[in-house]
Amino acid sequence: MHLLAKLVHLLRLRGSESLMATECIAYRDSRGELHATAERATLADLASVLGRVGEDGGMTNGVAKLIFDRRDDIERVFAEHDAILVNASAGERNPDVTAEIDNDKVVEISA
Repeated sequence: MHLLAKLVHLLRLRGSESLMATECIAYRDSRGELHATAERATLADLASVLGRVGEDGGMTNGVAKLIFDRRDDIERVFAEHDAILVNASAGERNPDVTAEIDNDKVVEISA
């Protein structure tokens, strides 16, 4: 049977309801791939930023999910870090706290 004839035959078997276009909402990640939810698109972007995590890259999606789930805490830590850098550049230091630094790593903190 000719390909077009097969297609027409299949369409008649399915009925006209299945041929109608329907609207759907999808979310596009930075690579242009569509996802059913905004969370999945964001997770794909996070996984892309992380690159391969683990021996075969099998941990990447799990790490991306952890970052997504703990976003508030992670953003808080980075905000605190940024505040420390701003204070350090402005010369503000806590005189009660000293740190011993070796090769740019904190070795000991004393208060």
